[in-house]
Amino acid sequence: MLEIQFSDLDTAVLLVTNDLNLQNKAEMAFLPWSEPPEGPA
Repeated sequence: MLEIQFSDLDTAVLLVTNDLNLQNKAEMAFLPWSEPPEGPA
C-alpha cells in the first residue's frame, strides 16, 4: 500500500480490512482504512 501511495502521489489508496491489528497499524501510519461492508450470511 505504501509503495503504491508513494509511487504516484495523486493516487488515492484505501485499506479495506476487518483485521483490528492492521487497522491500528494503519492509523499509526496515518493511512486511510475502512471495514468491508456487511455481506449476506
